[in-house]
Amino acid sequence: MNGHRGADGAAADRPFYARALRLRHLRPSGLLCFVYLEGTLGLGMLFALAEAIPWWSVPMLPAVVAAMVKLNDVIAAAAAAPARVGPGRVSGLRRAEAAPIRVGSPGASAPGLRRD
Repeated sequence: MNGHRGADGAAADRPFYARALRLRHLRPSGLLCFVYLEGTLGLGMLFALAEAIPWWSVPMLPAVVAAMVKLNDVIAAAAAAPARVGPGRVSGLRRAEAAPIRVGSPGASAPGLRRD
């Protein structure tokens, strides 16, 4: 048995890059993880060999990309869970105000369309 698996066994299916950054809400594919890490290293080395950037920026480029991916995961976590303000209130609105808008209700017409 693998001790690194979660309850559903999905932890072993995730790429190493996603597990190393402990991404909770983003699910990058293996190809995307390859581009994030090895692609940025290759691009950084290419630019360093062309003397377009200093040598110390080669390891910095993947680190900056990893920080931006983690920041995007944190923002996705904040957007996924609405803040509960109090009983009956979600994000400062009452439940009646937070009801979804129904498009195409009877009697409503789209702009520019005539009803015959």
